[in-house]
Amino acid sequence: MAALHVFRHRVNQFPLSRDDVWLDRSRMTNLDSVALYLNCYGQAVYTPGAEITVKHVYWSVQLGEEGGLQLQTEREKHLLRPGDMFILRPGVKYTMTVAGDQPCRKRWIAINNGPLMALLVNQGALSNSRVIKLKSPERIFALYEKVYELAVRGDEHLLTRMSVLAYDLILEMADQVGHDDIHSRFEHVVRRLVGDLADRQSIGELAKYFGVSQQTMTKMFRRHLKCPPNQYLIRLRLEKARELLANSTLPIRTVARECGYKDGSFFAREFRRYAGDTPKAFRNQNLFTD
Repeated sequence: MAALHVFRHRVNQFPLSRDDVWLDRSRMTNLDSVALYLNCYGQAVYTPGAEITVKHVYWSVQLGEEGGLQLQTEREKHLLRPGDMFILRPGVKYTMTVAGDQPCRKRWIAINNGPLMALLVNQGALSNSRVIKLKSPERIFALYEKVYELAVRGDEHLLTRMSVLAYDLILEMADQVGHDDIHSRFEHVVRRLVGDLADRQSIGELAKYFGVSQQTMTKMFRRHLKCPPNQYLIRLRLEKARELLANSTLPIRTVARECGYKDGSFFAREFRRYAGDTPKAFRNQNLFTD
């Protein structure tokens, strides 16, 4: 039977605040990894007069639960209310103080600064968002509760489950902002990563780049591109084959190799299913000549 993996509980107690943190010490060393790691889950209570200054090397996704919390940097000041979210960015110094005369409660998770997190946060709708006004905060609270339950109870597949939850959380936030173009950006990144189609990259290799499991990678493709990864990669290869057949005089066997097919007969069958014609017939009908 596989070992049960659990987060360790730590209490940070200060005169006017308490922070309960569940963290995975074995993964705190991977904060700069390309992988998507959910390293910590926390629940904090601040009483009026509390002032906490933090500067993290990871992303910290804050969820207001009760009362008001002011978050201030050298340039900006924001107010986090119940049902709001705020992303503390790596390398930025934040001072957090209680707003008003009521205690403040919040939840937070820490995610390492890898390329997938940068894709999801830095380049889309969330890049222009400070305090995020949630349309359906109950869905976000439900995700935080799942993280809490896994951190406390543990699971033999904890790494995979936590990565999936971190990804789901950021996507849910982007959806609730309401003007996210993450689907087109995801496809752009995948096309760039695939690069030279003559080198048949596997789903495992793409998953390794993003730092997620193949299960999470499959979920990402289905959500953004509406198809499983292998089907999408086949489509990319056959799109390139159409272009080469219509715009070059390369021999068909060379076109096949350029698109990652070592077997010319297999390429011809795949292409006919995709385009409705054999490569030769398609070229005869579409090749541009002066």
